[in-house]
Amino acid sequence: MVRLHVEKRPKMYAEDREMRRKATFFTPVTFTWWQVGLLKLSLLSLGVVVGATWPGAFAGWRALLMALFVVPAFYVSYVWLKQT
Repeated sequence: MVRLHVEKRPKMYAEDREMRRKATFFTPVTFTWWQVGLLKLSLLSLGVVVGATWPGAFAGWRALLMALFVVPAFYVSYVWLKQT
C-alpha cells in the first residue's frame, strides 16, 4: 500500500506570519494625546476647506449630514457620561 502525503497548505514562515498580521487594517493602535490633537486639527482643517470651497455641493445634504453628526455625538456623550 502506498501512502501519498499531500500538504494542504504550505507552512508559513515567521516573516510571512508577521507580514500577514501587520497587513490587517483593524489592528489596535495607541496614540498619545498630542497625536490625537494633530488628527483632530487636520480633520477640522479639512472640514473648513471643504466647507469654504464647495458650499453649494453639500447644501442639499445638510439635514443628513447634521443627523450624521448629532446622533453619534449624543451616543458618544451618553456612553462617556455613563462611564464617569
